Order: sequence, then structure tokens, then C-alpha cells
Amino acid sequence: MDKKSLKTAYLQQDIGILGFWISIVGIILSIYTAETNGTEYLIMFLILCVPVLFCLYKMPLLSFALTGTQILVYAIYKIYNWAVWNEPITGASYAWLVIPAAVIFFLQIFVYGTTVIELKNEILREQVEELVVIDPLTGLYNQRGLFAEVTRQMSYVKRNKMKICMMVVKLKYDQELRSVLSVNQFGRLRQEMAEIAEDTLRMEDRLYAIDENGTLAVLLTCDKAGAQVVERRLKAAFEDKAAFRNIVDNTIKVETKIGYVEYDEEKVSSAMDFLRQAENEVQYDV
Repeated sequence: MDKKSLKTAYLQQDIGILGFWISIVGIILSIYTAETNGTEYLIMFLILCVPVLFCLYKMPLLSFALTGTQILVYAIYKIYNWAVWNEPITGASYAWLVIPAAVIFFLQIFVYGTTVIELKNEILREQVEELVVIDPLTGLYNQRGLFAEVTRQMSYVKRNKMKICMMVVKLKYDQELRSVLSVNQFGRLRQEMAEIAEDTLRMEDRLYAIDENGTLAVLLTCDKAGAQVVERRLKAAFEDKAAFRNIVDNTIKVETKIGYVEYDEEKVSSAMDFLRQAENEVQYDV
């Protein structure tokens, strides 16, 4: 959506809301200045509120249909009174044949402009999310960053016959911890997990925060035997008595599950598949 269409949407909003309020002012004046038909106009206004609500809920066809029906019935009513009872049709009555349509017309312009702007904002939000590759809480790259890096590494490994492993670290009782810890405490727990893992891993290994439950992914530049060594080191670091002591009390034990898999180009079809295979290995760590 270009800038021109966005400016048009803002202009539609302005025209719509201005026309709507002018119409409402006209309705109020017609009711309060009427000498004989004030009650009649008030009833018309109350009936008009129904299609207005439908218009606000983005049901324009139903709104226009109800408004058209209202105008038609009112026109028949005024013609009948004029023909049978010789009741004169005043200028205000003629205006009420136009006012309901004007109200809905301008309101629909406003709603359409608002819808276009909301769509633009939603597109921008999705574009921003696609560009964000950093987990804001831990400062680590997120799952999107992981997939981008794994895709590059897979191509590099194929050319250079290197070994890489995908490791996944999960909290053993993440949902239970979420229920007993405050949002702030669980956030600090995630941060502490990331810091412990960063301090434990080698410089060449890459750490990622891939969800909001504290799950970490590690891209290791080693074979399965090397990944086993890393697993033992991480387990020892997470189980250290000093770990998490400033976040949870002694009655709460923070435990982790770790799974890993070595890259095999014949078994791994994509970065996502590589991650899923590692996640499947986590269930065997009991």
C-alpha cells in the first residue's frame, strides 16, 4: 500500500466524520426547531441508530438496505398524510428524505478509510515482525534467526564436509513454573538460563531463544560425541546450587531436558526439520 492510498484513506476519514457530524447537527436542529413534527423526527432519528450500528460493525449492505427501507416508508407515510389528511409536507420533512442516507453515506466513507488504515497498520506490524530476529528478553537471536543461520550452515557443511549438531534445551516443567512464578520471575528465569548457557558454551557455538517458555536452541560445530560433552556441561551448569537462587526459593527446583541430533543431509530436509528432529530427542531425556 503506497503513501498516496494512505493519504486518501486519511482524507476519507476526515470527509466522512465531518459529513457525519454535520448531518447529526442537522438532525438535532430539525428536532428542536420543529413546531409540529418534532416527535416524528425523533422517532426517525432513533430508527436511524440501527443502520448506524450495522455500519459501524462493517455491514454496509445491511445498513444501506435498512436506511433505504426507512426512507421509503417515511416517504409513503408523508404522501399518505398529504393525500388523505391534507397535511402539508414541510421543508424539514423533505430534508428527512435525505438525512438518513447522508448519515450512512458519510459514516461508511469514514469506516472505509479507517479499515484501509487498519489494514496498512497490520501489514506494517507483520513486516516488522518478519524483520525482528532478536528475542527482546534475552537479547539472543530468535527462531527466525536460527532458521536463517541453519540454512546457511547446511549449505556450508555440504560443501566442506563438516559436522554440526542441533541441540534443544527445554525446561522440564515449564507450565508448572509459569503457574507458580510471577511474570517478572519467569522472565528473569529465562534470562538466567540464557546467561548460564552462554557462559558454558564455546565461542564458536551459537545460542538462540526460540520461544517464550525458556526453550533454547544451540547450533554446535561438532559431531554427536562433542554434543554429548556439551550436554553434560550444560546439565552441570543448570543443576548448580548457585543457579537461579536469586529467582526461585529452595522449594522450587528448576530442571531441564536436553536433546540433540547430528546433521545428516539425507535425513534433514530443511532448517525447520533439523530443529524438529532435535526437539523429538528431548522427550528421551527423562
